[in-house]
Amino acid sequence: MNRSAATPGWGRESCSIAVQRSADSCRSCSARGAGRSCRAALHARRCLPVVVARGSPRRSSAAATSGGSAANRRIRVFIVDDHPLVRDGLRARIAQEAGMEVCGEADSAAAATASLRRAKPDVVIVDLGLSDMHGLRLIETIRSSDPDIRIMVLSAYSETLYGERALRSGADSYVNKQQAPGTIVGAIRATAAGKRYLSKELADRLLELVLHRRSSGSAGVRELSPRELEVFELIGHGKSTRDIAQQLGLSVHTIETHREKLRAKLLLRNGRELTQAAVRWVLENR
Repeated sequence: MNRSAATPGWGRESCSIAVQRSADSCRSCSARGAGRSCRAALHARRCLPVVVARGSPRRSSAAATSGGSAANRRIRVFIVDDHPLVRDGLRARIAQEAGMEVCGEADSAAAATASLRRAKPDVVIVDLGLSDMHGLRLIETIRSSDPDIRIMVLSAYSETLYGERALRSGADSYVNKQQAPGTIVGAIRATAAGKRYLSKELADRLLELVLHRRSSGSAGVRELSPRELEVFELIGHGKSTRDIAQQLGLSVHTIETHREKLRAKLLLRNGRELTQAAVRWVLENR
């Protein structure tokens, strides 16, 4: 995978306000998370309140998100990121927060899956650009093993490309690594409280997708599975079928099957059109 160097930026503080959204067949849910069904949800475990990042608020607003319960029980956070600098920075920042602690960390998907059951976290922070597995597939693995665990993506990858896909895979929140430390802490608290934390831009985009998806037909690349997207992106970077198989630890036959599925889903006639579409997609989304 082509990955950008991911170190967190420490820009200005930003704040969050809780909003309730309902669209299409999604019924409005109560602020207490009473759990009425949400058929239009991208990952429909329950209809969650949405926390939308905006403005430049006070630092103390993050603590208010979790209410008074934080004083009685600490939020246990597990960090999955293959950059030691990122893990160290998050651990140090969380250590400064009242009612919050790091209960474990991992530098790979394999290490995370081996440790999560023992660590028993409330929130798992997942980077998408892991060395041994795409973060989207790790999210699916975590979600399938524990439907109630809270998952927050913290990634340098563009939320325009991966925000919706991460939520569909099972993530609860999506935060860019360029956000200020106070914003990241507020997102952790919101996620632990059973809310979704999204930027205003991503929340608006998702709402528009829900409202217009039925009338717009196929969403193309957005409808690919995480593995199909991984193969598609590698094709766009000029990798051969054998190279992709070796990089992903799969057989050549499996990659050829993925290529056939990609052509069918994207309505492409042959391998040349698939390669052209993949290269164009990579160039457009750098």
